[in-house]
Amino acid sequence: GRLSAILVSVLLFVAWHIPTRYFLAHSVEGEAGNLGSVLVGTGIPVGIVAIVFACAWDRWRNLPALIAIHAGVDTIPIICSMLQSTAESYR
Repeated sequence: GRLSAILVSVLLFVAWHIPTRYFLAHSVEGEAGNLGSVLVGTGIPVGIVAIVFACAWDRWRNLPALIAIHAGVDTIPIICSMLQSTAESYR
């Protein structure tokens, strides 16, 4: 039923994010080539986000809102990196 659909959605969402991190990750995302560290560094946080997205979809069925939230979540590390680079350039 609904719980199975949410679980499959979460597993697919995590599976989609693992390959690029496995080859490119460093630091908090895990270490490239180390599946265990990538599953912990990427799989767990992405899994948590996937649960929220899957439950939100199950409740509201609003794809544009989920796309916008996903874009926002993906933008956070970019903004943090830009702010860190800007702060370092002023030192």
